[in-house]
Amino acid sequence: MTNGLHAVLSPTEEVALRRIAHGSLTVDVRSAARLVQLALVERTKTGLRLTALGRQRIASLPRAPILGDTDHAMRRLETSLTYWTEQARRRPAPPAKNEGLRGVSVLVVEDDYHQAQKFAQVLKAAEADVGAPSPSAAAALDLIAKAVPQCAVIDIHLGSGPCYRVPQCLKERGVPFIFVTAYDRTGLSPAFADIECLDKPVDDTRLVDTLSRVYASTVPPLE
Repeated sequence: MTNGLHAVLSPTEEVALRRIAHGSLTVDVRSAARLVQLALVERTKTGLRLTALGRQRIASLPRAPILGDTDHAMRRLETSLTYWTEQARRRPAPPAKNEGLRGVSVLVVEDDYHQAQKFAQVLKAAEADVGAPSPSAAAALDLIAKAVPQCAVIDIHLGSGPCYRVPQCLKERGVPFIFVTAYDRTGLSPAFADIECLDKPVDDTRLVDTLSRVYASTVPPLE
């Protein structure tokens, strides 16, 4: 990369550097991009600012008004949009975070290690209380015997085929849960036909939203 302290700047780029130094938001897009590439300028949430190298470069420039030979560059700058402000304006607002699982204990039953870890990470990001995923029905039932979760995510196929011991145990205790599967859901036991079932691969947002909705439907409203 060219050393920004000694790189040759076009009149437009020099004008842009001076403007950024004075806090101006009206900066030529291409010039701004090159100044960033030369490490003379850095991006912030509110726009652009000089780096330490950029301050050195400004100090080395002749103290001359931004007029004369740079009039053309100035006209380009005056007619250009404020690039970084426009980018922020166009960027869609982040979706509201689903807080329906905050502090809720969730049991993850999944025999695929990578899938289990992903489910756990996604749920933890939603601020749910998630312990170590259970890779088998026996492990899950052991955890339930020690502490009944408030809701659960269950892979139907554990090992050789469908396993309903865990969902049956949770159903008897009134614990809401959802299924996740990579198989045809038409093969589900009729006893669990009313349970929400998500197909793998599961979208992160859909996993959180679905489990949150199912859990909320079982929580009595506040009086």
